[in-house]
Amino acid sequence: MIKAHRVAPITEENFGREIVFVEIYKNPLECISKVTQDGFFPVLSNQDNQAGWSELISKDLVENLNGFLSQLYVIIGQVAGRTQLPLPVQDETMRKMNNKERVHILETAIITWQKQIKAVLSQDPESLLKQGHDPNPLKEIEFWHNRAKNLEHILKQINSDRVLKYLKDLERAKSAYSKNFNELKKEITKSYREADSNFMCLATVSGLFDDLVGDSVEFNKLPELFQPIMHMVSLIWTQSSHYNTIPRLVVLIREICNAIISRAKRFVDGGMIFAMITSGDNEEAQTKLTVTYDVCTKFKSAYYEAKSQLSNPWAVSGNALFYQLDSFMDRCQDLTQLVSTIIQFTKLSKIELGGTKGNAPVSYTHLTLPTICSV
Repeated sequence: MIKAHRVAPITEENFGREIVFVEIYKNPLECISKVTQDGFFPVLSNQDNQAGWSELISKDLVENLNGFLSQLYVIIGQVAGRTQLPLPVQDETMRKMNNKERVHILETAIITWQKQIKAVLSQDPESLLKQGHDPNPLKEIEFWHNRAKNLEHILKQINSDRVLKYLKDLERAKSAYSKNFNELKKEITKSYREADSNFMCLATVSGLFDDLVGDSVEFNKLPELFQPIMHMVSLIWTQSSHYNTIPRLVVLIREICNAIISRAKRFVDGGMIFAMITSGDNEEAQTKLTVTYDVCTKFKSAYYEAKSQLSNPWAVSGNALFYQLDSFMDRCQDLTQLVSTIIQFTKLSKIELGGTKGNAPVSYTHLTLPTICSV
């Protein structure tokens, strides 16, 4: 039910006028597209319904309606996570145009497709890292899977009979856009093969990444996964025809580090540590921090061990890979030292020194301990 006028109150008398009953498809965007394309467009573009209209008005109407359908078609694809290439006006309308108008419409469509396709080709898995996010390796697999599906969908569209017919029309018209688009088509095919290959390679290690990211493996047992993970990364490096570049390696290792940091934060966070300090569980806090630091260290060791076994070692600095993990480990060390200091002061508070000056250090310790614990 749709209310015809927002202001008018609904009464028994105006109910029939103010309330409109309509049926909407479960996907409203596709419903609007279908109704507009198969209903409004044929009616409005029919010359029998354009009596009294000037040629300028008729062309402007058809052009605007076609632009609306194209934008709607693109949005529907974006909602579904794929790239939809909007096709020119219906063939019946194209036949009524002269050659110059037809070529102009097709070239306009080609320009739109090129912008869409280049936007897809420019996407990079490192973009999330550059934006300040902390993606895990499962996001890497998801990226290449979605990229492969999207590029495959684009290839199916540009290899359809209707698009091939349009491209032949442009070739016959000796349009420069035809050659440019054919070159872009080759680039799409190449990128699709790369994305599909990368996804197939990374899929072999998805199970280990699931264990790393999820909670199926206890945090202190994560080092058991590091050697198998790095072994698979080494195999991908040596066997893959595309995923064997330094940029790909850097992104993947940083994402693995993000997963380890995320698990570490669930194992022990700052609030938990200070709650333990407040409650006097200093030894437990120190143990958790030590385990966290040890797990991070073992991953770095697994990386350098895998690197040493390669005939063509990874030529990349450790800082480019581990700067975020190293920063996290530094914070763990700072907290460990703080907890260790509190433990030592707590022990001193229980010591009684004799002698004429024994009371001074004991008093100083009792005064200092609350300040240390409050930090």
